Amino acid sequence: MSEQEKDEIEKLEKKNERNFIVSILILILLIIIIFLLVRNLGFIDHRPRIPTGNVDIFDIIFKNDCNNNCCNCNCNTNCPSCDEDEPGFKPEDNDNPEDTGIDVFDKETEYGNNTKLNIFSKTSYYVVDGKIAPGSENAYQFVIRNNNDFNIKYSLELTETNKFNINMKYRLKLNDKYIVGDENNWVSYEELDQYNLALASNTYDIYTLDWKWFEGSNDTEVGINIDSYYRLDIKIVASSY
Repeated sequence: MSEQEKDEIEKLEKKNERNFIVSILILILLIIIIFLLVRNLGFIDHRPRIPTGNVDIFDIIFKNDCNNNCCNCNCNTNCPSCDEDEPGFKPEDNDNPEDTGIDVFDKETEYGNNTKLNIFSKTSYYVVDGKIAPGSENAYQFVIRNNNDFNIKYSLELTETNKFNINMKYRLKLNDKYIVGDENNWVSYEELDQYNLALASNTYDIYTLDWKWFEGSNDTEVGINIDSYYRLDIKIVASSY
């Protein structure tokens, strides 16, 4: 056999080896893609997935606590009647929650009265869009800003729709510091409420709500029940002080 023939055979063998390696890599890639597709459709991972209701940031209410309709005063004293130029939230503005001078917003939406959002739309554990599953978790951030020329105090009140007792837990940060829960501790929604929080004129607070569905003994029941879904509602109530 001539040297030229040997070279041709060697080149052919190397080419075949490369083709074999490429074929194996393509096959592995296809298997991974198929696995992910099937898993997302729920045929491999049998964890139940349920839909989430839109978060309803509702009733951004501005209350005036003074019984004699004062604007910006200490309600423990006798308040004078409102002057047109006096700073403060006037009682008649209560009829229009949009004009409270308070902005609440996240990265995508500025809330108005009855704004519908979905804090569960993104999760560290993959799910079908608009659904959550045991083990899924993420953090949702929103901002409360006081655009008024006077200080306010406000409260956050949360309620959930959780007919089948999904084991949903939370932690809450205010301006990057935990105020409910901590690195190792999660709580139920009842412990998230906050009251009489001060917010100076033209300043803002940044909230981060960590959420996680911890696995529970009733997860399968939740997943197969057609009426199952989870929803969290938040109400913000504010007043001048």
